[in-house]
Amino acid sequence: MKTALKRHMRMLLNIWAPFLGAGIRVKRLGPDWKEIDVEMKLRWWNANYVGTHYGGSLYSMTDPFFMLMLIENLGKDYIVRDKSASIRFKKTGTRNGFRQIPTVRTADP
Repeated sequence: MKTALKRHMRMLLNIWAPFLGAGIRVKRLGPDWKEIDVEMKLRWWNANYVGTHYGGSLYSMTDPFFMLMLIENLGKDYIVRDKSASIRFKKTGTRNGFRQIPTVRTADP
């Protein structure tokens, strides 16, 4: 990815319509693209009928990041695509959501 785009990627992600609409904010983007911190405050527009976080918005907090992190860390010699994903909710989302997204650690080639 071009350097100018990388420099502004956190801001661009924060104004991306799906994140903006769900109230998702990228708080920190690691300089080496190996860690990303994302949060979503519980608001009336991202809550479900019973007042907890809408599951689709919680999933959106993580969906694009693994692919972006792999693309940036593997380089241009690899093609990265999303194939499938799943999420297991541990408890009801009644407060602000926060997620630290680390990449899988691998040995250097």
